[in-house]
Amino acid sequence: MRGRPVVAALLTLLLVACATDGTDTAPTPGVSTVATTAPGSTVDATTDPPATTDPTTSTTAASIDDSPARYSTDDLPLDAPCEMTPVPAAGQTTFVFEGRLWALDGLGEFSCLADLEGRNPSWIQWSPDGDEVLIGPDVVLRDDGRFVETGYFPDNRALRWSEPTGKALIAPNAQTGHLIWRNAHDSTERIDVSFMARTTSAVYHPAGKHIVAAGEGNDGLGEGIFLASNRGANATRLGSIEHGEVTGLAFDATGDSFTFLHRHPDGTTEVHRYTLPFDQLDTLQTYTGESATGLITSAADPFAAAWVVGDGTSGNRVELSSSSSFGVVRMALPTESVFTPLSWLPGERLLVGARAAGTGADSAYDVWQWSNGQSARIIDGISAAAARTPHAPYVELNIIVGSGFG
Repeated sequence: MRGRPVVAALLTLLLVACATDGTDTAPTPGVSTVATTAPGSTVDATTDPPATTDPTTSTTAASIDDSPARYSTDDLPLDAPCEMTPVPAAGQTTFVFEGRLWALDGLGEFSCLADLEGRNPSWIQWSPDGDEVLIGPDVVLRDDGRFVETGYFPDNRALRWSEPTGKALIAPNAQTGHLIWRNAHDSTERIDVSFMARTTSAVYHPAGKHIVAAGEGNDGLGEGIFLASNRGANATRLGSIEHGEVTGLAFDATGDSFTFLHRHPDGTTEVHRYTLPFDQLDTLQTYTGESATGLITSAADPFAAAWVVGDGTSGNRVELSSSSSFGVVRMALPTESVFTPLSWLPGERLLVGARAAGTGADSAYDVWQWSNGQSARIIDGISAAAARTPHAPYVELNIIVGSGFG
C-alpha cells in the first residue's frame, strides 16, 4: 500500500523519541481541581489550590467532597415493569442496582430496562447499537431478552464488541495472545482471527471492516501496531514499538483516528493519537514515573478521550481530552477515592465511577459526570454503570487489506 513504509518509519521514530522527552510533570493526586494544558505541556500542580472556585469548573475544591448526588436510588420505581426501550438520541446513564438494569435520562426520569435474574455485575458494556449489553464479560443480554454466555472469562475486560452492529465480540486470549472472535449470540461459533504472534489490545474500526491491534508481529520485527481485515487477513504494520508496550487502543467516533497508551520500561507513559488519513502521530500527554490506564473514547463525539493516572492504591485521577477542553484537563473529583472512566454520553459528557479508597474492585461506587468543565455527582451506591448511546456517523476506512466478514 502506497505510503505505508513511510508511516511505519514515522511511527517508529516518534514512539522511540517520545521516551526521551520526560519533562512533563503530572498533577498531584487527590487535589480537587481542573488543570488545563496544551498537548504535551507541563501541568503545574506544585501547590494546592485555594478554596475558591476554579476558573474551569463551577465546583470549589473545598466543597466537592461533600457535594450531594443529583439523584438517589431511593427514588427508583422498584415496582415498575422492565422494558428495553429504544436508546434515545441524547443517550442514557445506565446502571445496575439490586439485580436490575436501570436507565436515567437527561430529565432525571428513571426506568427499568431489564431484570437481570439474580445477576449483579460490576461491569457492563453496551453494543454499538445500544440494543444489547454485556452483563460482565461472560454474559450478553440479547435484544430478545435472553441471556447467553459469551465464552470469555468473567474477568476479561479487554473484550470489545464488533462494529457497527455488535453481532460479534473479540478479545485477546490472556494465555496464548491469540485474538479470538465469537458470535455474540452463539459462543460455540469461535474463530481465531489472529494476525500477530501475540495480541495485547485490539479494536474494531467503527465501519466494521477492519481491526487495529497492538502486540508482537509475525514479521520478525517485534512489537508494533497493525491493521488487518476483520477476518485477520493481510496484516499491515502501521508502526513499530521499539520499547515498552501499547494498550488501550480505541477509535474516535468518526473512525479517522485512534488513541492508545504507550508505556515504557522506565515507567514513562504517553497518551498518543494516530490519525489515519494523514499518517500523523500526536502526543496528548506524557507522564514520568506514572502509569496511565483505562483509556476510553466516545462513540458520539470525535476527539473525546479519557484515562486514569496512578495506581489506585493511594488515590488516582482522571484526565481527558475533548474538542471543547483546549488540551488535556483534569476532572474535579473527591479526594481519597479511586476512579474509573466508564464511558461517554453525547455532547462530551464523561461518566466516571468513584469508589472509596481501600474497598474492593467489586464494591459499590458513585457515578460522577464531567461536562463543559464541570463535575457533578450523579448517583450513589450502584454496582456497575455505563453510557447507552447511539453511534455518531463514521467514515469508511479507505484502505483495502483483504476480505472481511461484511
